[in-house]
Amino acid sequence: MPVPLAVTDEAVRLAVVGKLGWIKRQRARFKAQPRQSPREMVRGESHYFLGTRYRLRVIQQSGAPRVVLRNRSTMELYVQPGTTAEQCERTLHRWYRQQLKELIPPLLEKWQPVLGIQVADWRIKKIKTKWAPVVSKLDGSG
Repeated sequence: MPVPLAVTDEAVRLAVVGKLGWIKRQRARFKAQPRQSPREMVRGESHYFLGTRYRLRVIQQSGAPRVVLRNRSTMELYVQPGTTAEQCERTLHRWYRQQLKELIPPLLEKWQPVLGIQVADWRIKKIKTKWAPVVSKLDGSG
């Protein structure tokens, strides 16, 4: 978190030392946080998109791999016959990334003027935890 230039290093150090107990408790809570179970990419497995739970249905057929959402409850994953669970997972992750690439620009258009900022760059990164802050690189015009 950025600190105002007027605040001295000593003041920052004292503030952190004063919150050390809280920081340690938060770190312990974070480490104890449940992690997503390993994905097996099998029929009936739960996957989420935009906060909605979908049951996976893997369909083996020739053609390009793709993902289709059906009935707000089923996520169909079309893959070539003989595709491994790891390859299925890569296909699903590519689909998630593509969805994010389409969803983010309209959100930026909506919120940049409201917040009075201009995003210079953004990217999608895979994270290992369920929850993480979203960090954007901003130019100095905000």
